Amino acid sequence: ADIILIGCTGISVTHMIEGIEARLGVPVVTSTQAGLWAALKGSGYRAVPGYGRLMGLS
Repeated sequence: ADIILIGCTGISVTHMIEGIEARLGVPVVTSTQAGLWAALKGSGYRAVPGYGRLMGLS
């Protein structure tokens, strides 16, 4: 797989994303994380390390 998408908002895995990415060697994105990233990106946020590759983008 090129990426793993976890599409359920009822599963709290945000704190585990970096570990899953390290184990599988591919980016992991949750639907909640993607929505938050888009909102933060639109408001000029800076990278948030520790929550996976997506949140580490600036």
